[in-house]
Amino acid sequence: MPVSRANGVDIYYEVAGRGPAMVLIHAIPFDHSLWLYQQARFSTFFRVISVDLRGFAAPPR
Repeated sequence: MPVSRANGVDIYYEVAGRGPAMVLIHAIPFDHSLWLYQQARFSTFFRVISVDLRGFAAPPR
């Protein structure tokens, strides 16, 4: 599970596709899975990065 760690805080993220970067940030109270279908569509043209905001846990795997 990809996690970025800074100052003792873990932030979960997913990356799909290749090309110019597109960052998707979810609204409260959702998590990165809000962008499931958009990530699938746009990853054919972009490197899509969907992140969980601080305090939103990654899904169990």
